[in-house]
Amino acid sequence: AAQIESARTKSMLDSAPINVMFADREFKIRYANAATTQTLKTLEKHLPIRPEDLLGQSIDVFHKRPEHQRRIVSDPKNLPHRAQIGVGPETLELNISPVFDHNRQFLGSMVSWAIITERLRLEQQVKDTSEQER
Repeated sequence: AAQIESARTKSMLDSAPINVMFADREFKIRYANAATTQTLKTLEKHLPIRPEDLLGQSIDVFHKRPEHQRRIVSDPKNLPHRAQIGVGPETLELNISPVFDHNRQFLGSMVSWAIITERLRLEQQVKDTSEQER
């Protein structure tokens, strides 16, 4: 039953229309779903590694000051955590959550994320328009 449950969960994550990654307690990326790989391909020229080479990499490759991110994601008490980061011309919104095993032992962190550049641009446009109308 546990194997069936595990296979079903992995299948759901693999085909989910959102970007999902998991990093273990050693900060190594152990999982990235298909949406993550596809979305990262659109940002590839702004990344330090190719999306195909993501698994097994440390999360540090994405950060100028990795100690800050390590401090946040190393302790489940700091999670969930939200952040916005710039990648090239794009802005990404990250939602980081703790992942536990069946005994509530902390296994690592899951991040779901989206490119929100266009949404931010539209929000600014609406704000500018309403200020002009005043």
